[in-house]
Amino acid sequence: QAFVANTGSFGDSFGLSDVRAGFKFGLSSDANSQMTLQVLGQFPTGDASKGLGNNRASIEPTFLYWTQLGSRVSVEAQLGSVFPLDGSAGVPTRGSDKFSGRVMYYGIGPSFDLVSRGNVRFSPVFELVGWHVVDGFSTAAGGPIDGVNILNAKFGGRLALGAGNSFYVGYGHALTDSVWYDDVLRFEYRLGL
Repeated sequence: QAFVANTGSFGDSFGLSDVRAGFKFGLSSDANSQMTLQVLGQFPTGDASKGLGNNRASIEPTFLYWTQLGSRVSVEAQLGSVFPLDGSAGVPTRGSDKFSGRVMYYGIGPSFDLVSRGNVRFSPVFELVGWHVVDGFSTAAGGPIDGVNILNAKFGGRLALGAGNSFYVGYGHALTDSVWYDDVLRFEYRLGL
């Protein structure tokens, strides 16, 4: 996500958005499982006044886990947290607190290889993804939103072609009253190098 066109409440704008970059480090790996540490950084390179960024930097460490259960069933899981490094003033603005707060997230997604022929696999995937807002502020709530929990269910399918290349299409729906979004449609492409 380097360039974004925004036609929302900020008017029409186009330009560089906030940049996210990071790395992955393999902690353990064998024929049936992998554990990885991923660390992402978000940098406030987008113009927040035009809706192209959120005017804060953050660091996001995540543990990723994958395991193969039998010949066709696998499970992926994640546990991570977002740590903002700065941000705009909270409510009231004269306080030292910031709007941006810490958010823990977690997820689990079993999949089943429905079709597996040579280098081609198709796998339906079901995911449960949750977030726990540790601290921060919300304009909708008019103040702190500490302790809010959000849970979403997602269903989709992944088509794997060859060594590491895959396409995913899925739909997600909020299961809790507190939401980041009600519904989401996600398209994803993974490139194997």
